[in-house]
Amino acid sequence: MSDQLLKDGFVVNTILKEADLFCPNSVRINFTIYLLLVAAITAVIIFFLSAISALNKKVAFLVAFLHYFTIFLNPLVSIVTIAGIIIALIQLNLAQKSYKDSVENVKLLLKDKQNVYTLEASNYYNKEVRSSLIYSIQGYQRILQGVYYSNLDDETLKQIIREFATKNSDLNLTLLKLSHFAFYFKSNMIDQNYVRAEYKPRVREFLQLPDIELVLTTYYNDTGLTSFKRLFDGVK
Repeated sequence: MSDQLLKDGFVVNTILKEADLFCPNSVRINFTIYLLLVAAITAVIIFFLSAISALNKKVAFLVAFLHYFTIFLNPLVSIVTIAGIIIALIQLNLAQKSYKDSVENVKLLLKDKQNVYTLEASNYYNKEVRSSLIYSIQGYQRILQGVYYSNLDDETLKQIIREFATKNSDLNLTLLKLSHFAFYFKSNMIDQNYVRAEYKPRVREFLQLPDIELVLTTYYNDTGLTSFKRLFDGVK
């Protein structure tokens, strides 16, 4: 709620500042006050001169002149006021259009940044993560198949084999790279669907390795790194 109020306040402040560039409010207000003061002073003069107009024809002429001048001045004040309102509305429309254009420019800029970060994430996966995943998957599978892991019943022996397979397939290094890769998914700065479509097949194959959940649990406990778990969402 507070963020929205700050945003609205910023928009209003921006509109008022941009509108003031065309014709400052102080100019319009001061000019209107000037005309009103002239009308008031003229009315006072007419009042006093009217009192002595009967004694002097020149004064009577001056009273008549001021009277008609006031008649002319009143609609002029109205015209200036209406013109000020029209100018203010035009300024407001121009300021709103300028604000909308600014918003569109910001959206385009963010879109360009998203494309850049998406390409960066894709390059990192294809250059660093993908080959490491393939190596670890194949190495882990080869070791477990070589000792007929699926036929074993001794859990202690199976744990020893998993630890051996993890070390000799560089699985810990692969998980570290996945942790780095997962940082791209912490915000909406990339097209996650596009990048996920690239890594999904290999990660699904990785998650299908025998007892890989036990290996991951051990890795979590040893390193405290769990950020790459977000990469598994929607993959299984």
